[in-house]
Amino acid sequence: TLLSAAYSRLGLLHELHGGDPRDLHAPMMKQGLVGLDVLSIAVHLTAAMLAGAHPGTPFDGDCLLTMPWAAGEGGGEVNAGSLDLLAPHVQSRLIGQAAATTAGGRGPENVEDLATLIGHGRFDLVIMNPPFTRPTNHEASHADVPIPAYAAFDATAAEQEAMSAKVKALTADAPSNDYAGLASHFAELAHRKVRGDGAVALVLPLSALSGGSGTASARSGATATATPSPSPSPERATPTARSRRTPAWRSACWWPPAPTATRRCAASRAPSSPC
Repeated sequence: TLLSAAYSRLGLLHELHGGDPRDLHAPMMKQGLVGLDVLSIAVHLTAAMLAGAHPGTPFDGDCLLTMPWAAGEGGGEVNAGSLDLLAPHVQSRLIGQAAATTAGGRGPENVEDLATLIGHGRFDLVIMNPPFTRPTNHEASHADVPIPAYAAFDATAAEQEAMSAKVKALTADAPSNDYAGLASHFAELAHRKVRGDGAVALVLPLSALSGGSGTASARSGATATATPSPSPSPERATPTARSRRTPAWRSACWWPPAPTATRRCAASRAPSSPC
């Protein structure tokens, strides 16, 4: 996964600076690494891969969460996966629901701690492989689906409408929009979560930053680069807009230099519709 690859890189950097990666394992697992997904299997596989990096080193819990999707258990408030974290304040209810199905089994007593960890502007590195689906795509097999981007896991038409409205409200003042696809909303999420001097790495098609709908999202990146997926080398990256007030962005095919290995990383994803 992207998160385990980032962790491996951090361990290597720490070792190159004279440290022992095993000394980082417990604090990184509990507080340094945050992984979010709507698929429980993806969360558990990530937990296994991260734990397997140093199998002889114990750790006390992790922050790998299965984010609630659609109505969730009991037919409660409609959730939009990781995109719920676009809100300025993380709700304990949301994280509590996610913590109930987290791979590491962190209980309710850790909810406030987790909510603090994933607040805005708290990450040194945000790395994602977001979905590219557009909510407005009604072609071919999507013809009868109300809002394809929110149709995963058999979400009802009402749930799709509610999730779409929720995300639109959370991004009302942002350059992301549905016409540019869900990836633009995840780019906005990354922008909100990363520190001012941090870095963002996204796996995106070039089309995500092309045309009128994608251009606005591109402006949110400091040195934004779009990399074809897959892309074998950074030379193929295409530079776009700059802003002095936003963090550095990099394509996912190379790593920004890092003086230490004490960075907090996050990986986040929500599925495109299987319809």
